[in-house]
Amino acid sequence: MKERAGAIGAGLNKVLAGIRAGRPDLHIHLAGHSFGARVVTAAVAGGIPFRPQSLALLQGAFSHNGFAANIDGKAGFFRSVIVENRVLGPIIVTHTRNDMAVGIAYAIASRFSGDKRAAVGGPADKFGGIGRNGAMLMQQEATASKLEQGSFVYPPWAPTRITNLLADEFIADHGDVAGPEVANALFAAMRLPG
Repeated sequence: MKERAGAIGAGLNKVLAGIRAGRPDLHIHLAGHSFGARVVTAAVAGGIPFRPQSLALLQGAFSHNGFAANIDGKAGFFRSVIVENRVLGPIIVTHTRNDMAVGIAYAIASRFSGDKRAAVGGPADKFGGIGRNGAMLMQQEATASKLEQGSFVYPPWAPTRITNLLADEFIADHGDVAGPEVANALFAAMRLPG
């Protein structure tokens, strides 16, 4: 699934770059859930920069270290999204301990290397998922926040930076991303200038 999502993202990169070239005035906002989060992130990180206005990763099924500067001496697979400012506006990430699909199943599937040192799926597990823990190892490039009630007015989010939205209170499981709280966060990311 990871490879397929990456391949689809590479194809989506070409499509969206073509749209951006033909309509540079068009605002592009991307959102993806589960492996769809990997698809849209791979599209943004792809060969042709097209710089969407926002990127929303809802219970993403890829490594929580995907944007990190240094994991065992290497950059995260999607590090270019950060260092090359591939997103004009905010990047938001919902994450919750309630997500067993990403918190447990993704982490187990990702750890076939035999590393058993960390609690499976938790923040210290190098195979943990972004939908469980948010973007990790980000130093000053990510901000911790919370998913708030549907009527909440979010303060401005920093462009080209990640805001990890802890969603324990509002997202009950991996597929629970259709509530007003998630919609409000998406709307907040989309309405910011970028």
